Amino acid sequence: GDGSRDGTRGCPHPTTMLLESSQLLGEEGGDRGWEQAWEQDTRPVREAIAVCASRNEDQLMLYREGLLSCPPSVFSLTQLRHLHLGANRLVSLPATVAVLSNLDSLSLGQNRLSSLPHAVCSLPLLTDLSAYRNELSSLPSGIGALTSLTRLQLHTNRLPLLPPTLGHLARLETLELHSNLLRSLPPSLANLGVGSGGRLSRLTLHDNPLDPALLAAPGAGAALALLRRAGEGLPPPLGDADVDPRSGGVSEGWAQAVLRSAERGGSGL
Repeated sequence: GDGSRDGTRGCPHPTTMLLESSQLLGEEGGDRGWEQAWEQDTRPVREAIAVCASRNEDQLMLYREGLLSCPPSVFSLTQLRHLHLGANRLVSLPATVAVLSNLDSLSLGQNRLSSLPHAVCSLPLLTDLSAYRNELSSLPSGIGALTSLTRLQLHTNRLPLLPPTLGHLARLETLELHSNLLRSLPPSLANLGVGSGGRLSRLTLHDNPLDPALLAAPGAGAALALLRRAGEGLPPPLGDADVDPRSGGVSEGWAQAVLRSAERGGSGL
């Protein structure tokens, strides 16, 4: 789940990009040492974008380029199906991303994003959205419009809560939420469980300040379904179920506490 896939379908291998002084000074307060260390020609990145345009390639990798912003010329590549912007220094993503309506996967992991633009929610074909290891403190309320989404990686951020519309992602198979600030789960999350007609088979919640009683609430139906399914006849750590709010995956005692809480609460999940 790094989101850093190999291959660029004909695009030149990306090389380190020179950041303009104004970009660097804006975030680093004049860190000249960093600027000089990364000072290289921007031409390879420009050429990579130009080649993808001329060959009508559907994948562009701008991985580990030191980018503070996405080059505007990327948004002229409306044929793109896969856009990789991981491991950069992005602090925002422009609403212009909405013009890339053919995107199937968007990789934004390992950046400095504090939010995602609502425009991301208007990408109808998106099946894979990776925004892990950022500084996200909220998600756009319209994220439920991404009804083609099968994988959503949001781990290692600063999310204190999830929008209820997350429960609209009926095709979601993987939802990675570990290492956030979650104290509760929206009731709509129960819609994603297999028992509720959903397809969710991987849900990670460890390293969040959740306790068993809260996780056993109706909103955690998907998590409970995973616990029960993985725990049937299997020794600890209950198969692949990964819903422990602590590091180290699922512990038998904690998982049993969740199930007992659910039974006492009569959730019926």
